Amino acid sequence: MQHTVALREQSLRTTFAVSKRLSSVDIRVFLAVADQGGISAAARYLGLQKSFVSRELAAFEREVGARLFQRTTRRLRLTDAGTILLAYARRAVEELDNAEAALASLGEAPRGVLRVTLPYAFLRIILAPHLAQFQAQYPDLRIAFDPNTRNLDLVQEGVDLAIRIGDIAPTTMVAKLLGHVPMVLVAAPAYVKKHGMPARPEELSDHCLIESGPSVETKIWTLEGDAIAQCEIPVSPRVAVAEPGVLLDLAVGGLGIAVAPLIYAEPLLASGSLVRILPAFRRGVRPIHVIYPSRQLVAPKLRIFVDFINDCWRATNFSGREI
Repeated sequence: MQHTVALREQSLRTTFAVSKRLSSVDIRVFLAVADQGGISAAARYLGLQKSFVSRELAAFEREVGARLFQRTTRRLRLTDAGTILLAYARRAVEELDNAEAALASLGEAPRGVLRVTLPYAFLRIILAPHLAQFQAQYPDLRIAFDPNTRNLDLVQEGVDLAIRIGDIAPTTMVAKLLGHVPMVLVAAPAYVKKHGMPARPEELSDHCLIESGPSVETKIWTLEGDAIAQCEIPVSPRVAVAEPGVLLDLAVGGLGIAVAPLIYAEPLLASGSLVRILPAFRRGVRPIHVIYPSRQLVAPKLRIFVDFINDCWRATNFSGREI
């Protein structure tokens, strides 16, 4: 029986995919009859004549080459073939509706409110230099930024888009990889002058360390080097900060040696506010993802802003750069 159903499923999938004569009306009539439990109820639901619905259903069954309903005196019941086809028919109608909505939105200008959560440093360093031009181009779009790095339920909290650095948990949401950034060790020149510059990774345990994350528990830092594939160093951070912008502020203030994404630290390194510690090493690389709730019916405001994020990222010249 299972083998027979599998063969029927394969046959129906092939027929459904290649048929040039199946129309949106055919499929919608089939779905209405299945959902309403009968031809009369489906006709009332669709606002059509019962005779029209009956003819369309019969034509649909002839087209797919299978009986889709078992007729009884009181109700129609789906056959095995009808049950199999039902899921594919729903998906086809959903895709048609999405296509129509997408085409209708092509001429729409982005408008309304876009709610975005992202690290403060990403907003300040990557997006802020280009926001004035973006707003001038799309004056009807208002953006509410929430600078944080917490794990959020975007749908429950009404957030349209999130930007996150680091590995993310498996999700049903869309998570587009923007790129990767090296994690480097940095400190203020004043800190180095007072406490000395570590010459080897093993010397890090003698310093005040600022961890990028929420925990100050003793842990192992895995450092990747040019001459050494990697080395593991036990450390006990004295301070932990999940927000990289605040972490860098603490490092600039001379608190200690911090681990930070290079893309955030680079302007401070260029200005001399920070210096690299153990510049031949880095603490791996972390991915950056752009996350939003669904692939379906992506609003123009969201689509435009995702493109803007990609443009800002490319403008940093970090994509594909090895440091």
